[in-house]
Amino acid sequence: SSIIDMYSSEYVLNEGLAMPAGNFPYVNFIPQYGTLFSILAFPFRHVFKPDALVTFILIQHFVICILSIFFGVFIVRKTFERSNWTIPILLVVSLTCLTHLPNRKGFAGSIFDLIQEIPIRLFFGMIIGILTVEMLQTDTLKKKKVLGLFIGIFSGLGLWINQDFIFLAGLIGIGFT
Repeated sequence: SSIIDMYSSEYVLNEGLAMPAGNFPYVNFIPQYGTLFSILAFPFRHVFKPDALVTFILIQHFVICILSIFFGVFIVRKTFERSNWTIPILLVVSLTCLTHLPNRKGFAGSIFDLIQEIPIRLFFGMIIGILTVEMLQTDTLKKKKVLGLFIGIFSGLGLWINQDFIFLAGLIGIGFT
């Protein structure tokens, strides 16, 4: 009852529980966005009861959401000349957490309204952003090649999970390599 927009978030939780329940991608279910979370929950299938496993998946989403926001703050901070954290925190957190709750109408909302949006759609894009900013600021060719390799790896992982936002982030990151 505490999850916003249960109907939209339900499939993410169902997919997160798919592998612990004995279902495997492309064998007996078609994965959408939550396959990574299902793989991360799989080792705990005998440790937690189903309701505790749902809580575990929600905690995974929460931790990755916080990491994504921190990565966004870090990227914005790297673009400013001064090393002040105040402006990047105020910009990223306030723009990310915009929402029109609790009495919103319909299913429209911000990226912070649904449990899957930031962890699934933005996490790998933020990692690619950090690697791209680091690559733009480095002078050594060897470090640029290593960072370019990791941009490619994280673009592939992100594309496996999410085909819309990560495609653009990967193209931007690879374009700078």
